[in-house]
Amino acid sequence: MAGFQSVTAVTISGAFLFGMLLVLLESLRGILAKRLNLSEQRTDWLLAAFNATLIPMMLVSGIACDQW
Repeated sequence: MAGFQSVTAVTISGAFLFGMLLVLLESLRGILAKRLNLSEQRTDWLLAAFNATLIPMMLVSGIACDQW
């Protein structure tokens, strides 16, 4: 049972950190667009891609918790 608790803690902290990264990138959107020479629309697509990766990663981590 101790292994399950550690995997669960890592999963929850990973989801929290990924959410904080999304908020940080959203607030730095203008700077990110200038730095990468992207238009605002391309930057929006990049941030949407980061948001979309959260769903499959949470599913994979859930399966990993079950298998562990």
